Order: sequence, then structure tokens, then C-alpha cells
Amino acid sequence: DKVLGIAAELSEQVAGFDVATINDFITTHLAGLKKQLQGIALLGRSPDAVTASIMSLGEYISVNLFSGILTAKGISNQVLDPVEYVLAEGDYLDSIADVSLSKANFSEVVTDGSQLIIMPGFVAANEEGEKVTLGRNGSDYSAAVLAACIDAECCEIWTDVDGVYNADPNQVEGAVLLDKLTYQEAMELSYFGAKVLHPKTIGPIAQHHIPCLIKNTLNPSAPGTLISNEASTTWTSVKGISQLDNISMFNVAGPGMKGMVGMASRVFEVMSNAHISISLITQSSSEYSISFCISSKDALRAQNLLEDAFALELQNQLLDPIEVRHELAIVTLVGDGMRHTKGLAARFFNALSQARVNNIAIAQGSSERSISTVIEAKRAKKAVKVIHQNFFSDLHTIDVFLVGCGVVGAELLGQIAKQQPTLLARNIQLRVYGIANSRKLLLSSQGVDVNGDWKAQLNEATDAFSVERLHDFVNSNALVNPVIVDCTSNAAIASQYVDMMENGFHVVTPNKKANTDSLAYYKKLRKTALNTNRQYLYETTVGAGLPVIDNLQKLFIAGDVLHRFEGILSGSLSYVFGKLEEGLTLSQATAIAKENGFTEPDPRDDLSGMDVARKLLIMA
Repeated sequence: DKVLGIAAELSEQVAGFDVATINDFITTHLAGLKKQLQGIALLGRSPDAVTASIMSLGEYISVNLFSGILTAKGISNQVLDPVEYVLAEGDYLDSIADVSLSKANFSEVVTDGSQLIIMPGFVAANEEGEKVTLGRNGSDYSAAVLAACIDAECCEIWTDVDGVYNADPNQVEGAVLLDKLTYQEAMELSYFGAKVLHPKTIGPIAQHHIPCLIKNTLNPSAPGTLISNEASTTWTSVKGISQLDNISMFNVAGPGMKGMVGMASRVFEVMSNAHISISLITQSSSEYSISFCISSKDALRAQNLLEDAFALELQNQLLDPIEVRHELAIVTLVGDGMRHTKGLAARFFNALSQARVNNIAIAQGSSERSISTVIEAKRAKKAVKVIHQNFFSDLHTIDVFLVGCGVVGAELLGQIAKQQPTLLARNIQLRVYGIANSRKLLLSSQGVDVNGDWKAQLNEATDAFSVERLHDFVNSNALVNPVIVDCTSNAAIASQYVDMMENGFHVVTPNKKANTDSLAYYKKLRKTALNTNRQYLYETTVGAGLPVIDNLQKLFIAGDVLHRFEGILSGSLSYVFGKLEEGLTLSQATAIAKENGFTEPDPRDDLSGMDVARKLLIMA
């Protein structure tokens, strides 16, 4: 009814649309579909040949609707049945077209522009003349095959995105549309996860040197991406980053691997016979082990097949038990210019280190056109964002979580709001993603509006502050450079700095409690910062905004020796003493100092000399 309704709607919108002929075509094919479904019900299953026929029905109906529209508009057209023209081999549901054999069938098709040639995609015929389908992205693949068969000047593929980006725009803010790609670059990107094109689509156009233009149906004015032999006029060593998800990695290892000829070929023969595609291969130079990655959907079957094939070797302990790791992803850096650029691998792996991502396996082809790493799937999104920032963006991000929004914290938020234009001018994007007080935690995946009423939002928040909650938020939003700014004087918060750094946060604080705890905790802080490659910054614990600690550290690094230092060690006490000289009582002077924000949250820390003692210890 829905399909017939579309035909009826077209008859109302397109003058001269032959709805009767179209309805006859649709009704006939739907009647055939009904019989097929009845047969499936009786049989209790759907044979692949029948499934292929059912799956192709939508293509045929769509093409005939389109042909009817063209005819109504006076545009001459001819509909070709791919079963009569495109020959393929393989199974019914995922065949591969044979361009050389198919090309002869198109020799009599008139392609002089006198009429439009329309052909359903996704469909072909096997050598018995039976209908088969061309698998995932079969329609795009059909377009590439057709372009190759008729020696087209260009193959245009219209999709729902503007073209090929240097990273997934749904995951990476600032992903850039690529104007040109070579066939090799497009093949690498598509093979390792870029979703716009399937690798097998590129094969026919690359083999026959036919340019392919990717355009957006919803945005036809966009320039799109041209895939050809011609490289982009804007030279860059790296073109893009791709991410291939749902990966499992197998590790076949054992003393029997070394020096035993044919072990690797046996492993891959098992995969080949089972029609399981291998995405990535690595082998240790000692020949002790070989690792490879496949789609997770094939993992259990592959493991059973390998264990059966190597049952004798496993039984005699020539091989260790086959190790399988799941929930992995492959992240790949791609570009024709990579072979001419030194240091790219170092930048690639340094970016992964910044993202706190461990490399499980690494592979690089001899063409030097790509570098791939296998990582945990849960860290892939963040890894891609950090790599993109390192290779394609001048913008540096700082993802702030503020703990403590009293006088100091509120003032800091005000400064952040005012300094946004200055920061952006320096290519720094600083966003506040979280604000916490002693009771509640406000989080926003888009960033808290520090110019808005964040206090009211914080009062309405339901989360309680914890390092674990912040860590989960950072991971779920794939934040690149998370920083916790502790504007409290709370010892309980200071005691969590080690946990914060171990969970990937930099720590910035005016809180003196951490550095004046036990010597063991102080040493642990420094060691953790070093081991996790996190910044631990506490300049404002002494001298407010004056760079006392930083200058002293630089002097020490330069080889200078400190003999003596002098200074006013407590601005709050100086203020209180000044008020005492004016005749105020101690309580009055202290109250005024606290009201103006000059004292610690607990003024007794100032009056007892504890604040001065902490400063001296921090300086020491």
C-alpha cells in the first residue's frame, strides 16, 4: 500500500506520470513477492537465491518510478536489467562483479547522450543466469562497475554527506572535507573504516582510471570529493584518519612457530577457506608469534576452526592456547605523502600517548601510505580526536572541571568568560565542562555557559562530585585534554590528586593542603605526575598570581643556588595588622579581611600562622 501510495502521490505532483503502467509493474512484482513469502513459510527457511530476489525488489521498483518521472517530463530513457548485463561470481548475497566479462554485454548499449540509461544497482547475475546481489554498498559498487563497463568519463556517487572527510565529522569537531583523493588513499581510508565508500567500489574505477566524484543529494552545491590519479593541489603528508570498529585480534604463538615452515600459511589458509577477511597482520621478528585482526562477528567461528586445524600442535604444546582479544578497534593514518615525511610515526604514537591509549599491535605497509594501530574500542573515539588535533588542527583544547565555586572559583569563571576572545586568538579553546561544590556536580557535554546562570544550574544538578564520575564523563565525551582546577582549601579534595592524575586529569590548584601533607604523599604526587605525563601545577599556592615558584624552578634548572629569600609571607596578616593600627579590634579587622576575600576560608589558618608555615614548606 505504501509503494502504491507513492506512485499515486507522484501522479498528482508530476504532470503526465503514467500511474497505471507503474501500478501494473508494482502489483505484478508484489504478487510475486507474496508467493515467495508463502513458499518461505511452507519451507521454514529462505534459500539464498530467494533472499537475493526479495532484497533486489526495492531497486527495481525505485528505478521504474524514476523512469516514469523522466518519461512524464519528456526525457527519453532506457531501463537496463542488470541480470542481463552484469556478470558476477560468488554467493547469492555477496557476489563480486566480473568487469571484463560484463563489458562485452554493454557493447550494444547506446551511450551517445540521446537518452538516459537507468539500471538498478545492487543486482547482477551468476554464470547460471540467476539473480544475485552485490553485498554491502552494492549500489555504489554497481555504479563503479557500470562506469568501468561503458568507459565513463566520470562516476558520480550521490550520498547523504558532502564527501570524504579527513575524519568522521560525527566524532571529530572540525573535520575537514577533502577536495581530492588518489585511488590509493581512498582505498586505504575505506578499507579501515571510512563509511562513505566501500573498498570494493574503488576497485573498478581505479583499475580503469575513471574519476569518481562523491556528492551530497541533500546539499548539491557542495563541491564534493574527487577520487582520481591526481593528488590534491594543497599538499599534505597526511590525508585522513579512519577507525574500524568491532575488531577481534588473534595471537597464535608457541615454540612450534619458530623455524617451522608453513605455519603462517596454514593459519591464513584456515581463514581463507572460511571466507573470513583479515584486516591487519603483525608478526614478531623472532617468529614466535603471529597476530591478526578480523571482524568480531567471525571471531568465534575463526577460533573453533583454528583450534580444530591445530589440534595436534596444541595437544603437544607446540602452540600455546590461541589468545583472542575482543572489543578492539583499528585506527589508521592515511596519506600518499607519508613516505616523504620523516617523524610522522613518532607524532602518531605521541598523540596516542597524550590520549593515554596503549598500542596493542602496530602495522605499516611497505608503501608507507598508512600506519595502523590496534587499540581498545572504548578509547578509539578519543584517540581519533587527539590524532586529528595533532595533525590537522592548530586549535589546542583545554577541558576544565572546576571544583569549588566560592570567591576564588567564581572569579576564575568570570575571567574565563572575559578571556574567551583572547584565548581563541591564540588558538586555545577553553571550555568548562563541569562545576562542583561540596554537595553537587554540574556537567554539560556542550560546555557550561559561564556567562549564564551557572549557579542556578548547579543548585538543580543531581550528580555528586567524584573522580570516577568525572572520568566516566570524560570517556563518554572523548575529551582530549581534561583539567581539574581545585579552588577549595579542602584536604579531602587534595587527597584525591593522585587518583585524578591516574585517571588522566591534569591538576591545577591554589589548595595548599596537598603539598603540605606527609612527605610520602608529596613524593607520590610528583612521581604520579611524571609517570602519567600529567601536569601538576600549584603556582598560586604561594604569592597569589605572582610566578614565584616557576621563577625559582627555572633558576634552579639553570644551576643557581638559593642563599636567602625575603618577603611578606602573609598578605592577609599584613592587612589585619594595618587595620589594627587604624584602631579596629582583631575581630573587626579579621571580619573585613575575610569579607574582602583576603583570608583563607577558615581565618584561623592565617591567624595561627599555619598558612605561612604551609607556604614556607611549599617553597622548600
